[in-house]
Amino acid sequence: MQGNVIPLSQLMQGGGARFIIPVYQRNYDWKKANCKKLYDDLIDVSQTDKKKHFFGSIVYKPSGMMSEVIIIDGQQRLTTVSLLLLAMMNLLFEGKVTSNEESKAEMIKDLYLTNPFKKGDEKLKLKPIKKDNLAFQRLFGDPDEFIMSSNMTVNYLYFYNRIQEKNISVDELFSAVQKLEIMQVSLDSPEDDPQLIFESLNSTGLDLSEGDKIRNFILMGESPSNQEEYYEKYWNLIEEKTAYDVSDFIRHYLTLKQNKIPNFSNIYFDFKEYVTVNGITIKSLLIDLLAYAKRYEQIKEASTTTKGVNEVLKRINILEMSVMTPFFLEILKNYEDTILSEDELLDIFRATENFIVRRSICNLPTNALSKIYSTLNRDVLKLKTNQDNYAGVMKYILLNKTGSARLPKDDEFREAINSKDFYHINNKWRAYIFNRLENRESKETTEIIDGLLNTKKYSIEHIMPQTLSKEWQKDLGKNYKEVHEIWLNRLANLTVTGYNSNYSNRTFSVKRDMRDGFKASPFRLNEYLKKAERWTEQELKARAKDMEKNALNLWKYPSTAFEPIIIDAGTVPFDSDQDYTGMTVAAFEFLESGRISVKYWKEMIIKIIKMLFDKDPSGLYQLAASEESGLAASFIEERRDGYVEIAERLYFYGETSTWAKENSLKKLFELYKIAEDDLMIEFRDGEIGDPEGKKKIQNAVMDTIKSLLDTNPEIIRDSKANFRYIRFTTQTLDALIEKTGSGWTASKRVLLYECDIKSGKIGFTLYVGPGEESTRQNILKIAERNQTKTIFSEISSGKKWTQIYRKDILPKNYIEQYKDNVEDLKNEIKGKIDDFFSADMIHINEIIAREY
Repeated sequence: MQGNVIPLSQLMQGGGARFIIPVYQRNYDWKKANCKKLYDDLIDVSQTDKKKHFFGSIVYKPSGMMSEVIIIDGQQRLTTVSLLLLAMMNLLFEGKVTSNEESKAEMIKDLYLTNPFKKGDEKLKLKPIKKDNLAFQRLFGDPDEFIMSSNMTVNYLYFYNRIQEKNISVDELFSAVQKLEIMQVSLDSPEDDPQLIFESLNSTGLDLSEGDKIRNFILMGESPSNQEEYYEKYWNLIEEKTAYDVSDFIRHYLTLKQNKIPNFSNIYFDFKEYVTVNGITIKSLLIDLLAYAKRYEQIKEASTTTKGVNEVLKRINILEMSVMTPFFLEILKNYEDTILSEDELLDIFRATENFIVRRSICNLPTNALSKIYSTLNRDVLKLKTNQDNYAGVMKYILLNKTGSARLPKDDEFREAINSKDFYHINNKWRAYIFNRLENRESKETTEIIDGLLNTKKYSIEHIMPQTLSKEWQKDLGKNYKEVHEIWLNRLANLTVTGYNSNYSNRTFSVKRDMRDGFKASPFRLNEYLKKAERWTEQELKARAKDMEKNALNLWKYPSTAFEPIIIDAGTVPFDSDQDYTGMTVAAFEFLESGRISVKYWKEMIIKIIKMLFDKDPSGLYQLAASEESGLAASFIEERRDGYVEIAERLYFYGETSTWAKENSLKKLFELYKIAEDDLMIEFRDGEIGDPEGKKKIQNAVMDTIKSLLDTNPEIIRDSKANFRYIRFTTQTLDALIEKTGSGWTASKRVLLYECDIKSGKIGFTLYVGPGEESTRQNILKIAERNQTKTIFSEISSGKKWTQIYRKDILPKNYIEQYKDNVEDLKNEIKGKIDDFFSADMIHINEIIAREY
């Protein structure tokens, strides 16, 4: 084995060498994001005049054929650069870009892409595996023959279009490519087994974990002294608190911060983007990570400061239901911040336990829990006011889930308790259920879980055995087969025992009276069995009733007195479990799109698909060529009646029902790893009563507020606004506070008022938006220092924004109150807003001007 660092261009020239990708390699699968990063790196190399840029390793072995080499590792890099050079060559030949060197296109072709003295299949220097090879060959010919579903084509077209943007010239781009360096590893020795080396490179630890990459990202850019301090003071503790599973911890951390679950393979990039976009400083990030790592340890070790919560956590941890971890992390933070009392904390954990157990016993899918718990804290905060109990709001939300996300009611739960096969379920779930039924809420408990799962001291036994002896058949009566078939694995026929399972086929009286039998059993579960004279269908039914009663008492259906003050029925997050049939969309917001008006479901889904195409075209082209996605019939490569063009040779069928469109969105979001509630849908007002009258009042409200804001010389309207809210700041605040915001408005203002106009109430809110952390913290500290009953009285954090002030100027149901007299409404608004201008707004200006 020989290795050295050389320019990639030197390897690719290679004296007529041909690079063969062996069949055991995977398809070429670099995404648009990978290509974008490479191209951005090349621009950086060119503009900063770097001498070289390391691009990874390429491992190869000479073939038996002269001048051919087998690529063992690095095909993605080699193929991508070949596509980039091919795009440059074609654009030069087509005259769409120009070079200072007349023969640049010929030079690229003859040195890097083809062997001038070869013919046929051997002409091209790169030979990918079969499907990729055909797509690659087509790129040298007529664009009409391109295979659009291939990643080869998608990435080639990305480079083809990006080069024409002319961020840098072709000559500068080519020069940057020549500065790419790779570790060239040649397997020359017969002892160098390419397959073993390939497996080692890809499977046995050379790849950094997501946590390792994140550690490097956090520490690498710091000074040596900071690196040492941050590692010892923060990172090492984070690793210890998370039992060195930092990747899993960061996944939960990102979920609670962004309200969506990152893909395992993309944790590092999602984390890097989160930190960069929000302008978070490394020290504040580490402080926050360590605080959450301590909570993470409390969850995993069931070691909170509350005994009752620890008991619940011990039970939940047995079930390995990590999907709730992000929610629990936020709940523990709320408790630490004294937002929650100890009683509330315990109530929340118990309600969560009941929710997941009822769903599991009723065989509801666990994948719905991911969506529920990734956004539950945010959903609670949206509805909760200062007067509301957090647990009550949470229960209200869970009680109102429908479809596969629902909380089973008592009738459904009762049916499942009585009919479910509890013997053949997951061992840990089975141990959990019998542990709860045995110990209930008693202070004196038996270690059922440990005895069943670890020491094997106990076992789950059938009272009526799995194989019936003659004596058992006689005891059960003439319908013994039916009784056995129905009741064998039901809860009523199962119990915990400590006796030898060899006795399990004995008659009931023997099993009851033998040493360590039911009569001698210390378990509460066997109290009924101690007194029973026989074991027939009658006793099974009686014990079933008893077990049902205990289950309903243990895993109670929750109740809450909470009712939301306002439900903005016009705008809702997309939920594939809901049926929107008969509802007409008016607008939507998707990812960071802002509000987009539409008239029909078809129009909305087409716009969303085009956004997804811009995000990553290859996924949609693959759908058009795949039979496995469930969407193949919706996407085709040829124009047909009923199909709408999304892009070149990609058409979508939109003449379907609302339900079918919902299903298409669900599958597309799964493909692109996008949370469903990243799509907000606004329905026509006509579907929530008296559209014309309501619209008239809302328009009058909006016009009045705009007029009042525009005529006040202290007010600066922000660019971001729609018919539900207007954002603005003051001359005083705008002059004081740096514009370091990100991901909120084009103005980059960090501090903005928002006047929201909803169907239930109207009010002013002052938000600290996402942006440079030191600016945000400075403002927040001022608000906390000056908190009174009227100013900065309602400080609460959201997904991106922290609310530091709120004032309602009209109560809920103002539309109903003023529907017959709009002029009175206008006068009321004017009076309230004038009061705001002359009192609170001036006071806030003075405080921030004095202390910022």
